[in-house]
Amino acid sequence: MAMDELTLLAVIEIIDNRIKSHKEDASKASSWGSTGSARAAVLRGYIGELTRLRGRLNGMVSTLKQKRDTVEETIIWGFQGLDEFLCNFFLHRMTYNGVEYATSEHAYQAAKATKDVDHEYVRSAETPGEAKQRGQTIARREDWDDVKVGIMKDILRAKFSDGDLIEDMLETGDAVLIEGNTWHDNFWGDCGCDKCTMIQGKNNLGKVLMEIREEIKKAEDA
Repeated sequence: MAMDELTLLAVIEIIDNRIKSHKEDASKASSWGSTGSARAAVLRGYIGELTRLRGRLNGMVSTLKQKRDTVEETIIWGFQGLDEFLCNFFLHRMTYNGVEYATSEHAYQAAKATKDVDHEYVRSAETPGEAKQRGQTIARREDWDDVKVGIMKDILRAKFSDGDLIEDMLETGDAVLIEGNTWHDNFWGDCGCDKCTMIQGKNNLGKVLMEIREEIKKAEDA
């Protein structure tokens, strides 16, 4: 794993302290006769190696600074406020496979159903949160884990066929879209809670949204 700029600077500081310490020890050892002279020579060798390492690390820091200054990456993390339209809980009626849903969350959760009665039970939920809860209680299709990402993409294609949402999506430009959350969802998003700090979320929802954005851009350019 590559070290970031702060880590490199911390390592350089440690090296500087070690070089300073070795120089002091070498100076003292020089006055100890032949044994001390041998030790001083070893220490000077260490100092030379540490100095060369410090040079390489300084070069890495310079490279990172150049990248930081020349590459400004916009990230939309957690779909709230003006970016709420990216969230599946966003209240926006849509049609998927000829059926109308209050939100894309309703459509996604209802797609799990194997029975019409269960599908309607989820579809008719008053809120997207309730639709999600209902979707977790019904019998779901056996291949759900294999097809759910593809289904999500189809649902979001239908959602973003709306002219207003197309405009909103294009306004995100080339921003990296991350479904940031705090409820440990590291499949669809990237959880930012303390328990998940060492886990890299898959951000599948963000990836699907960015793929759809590229499709919209290509269609606009055609």
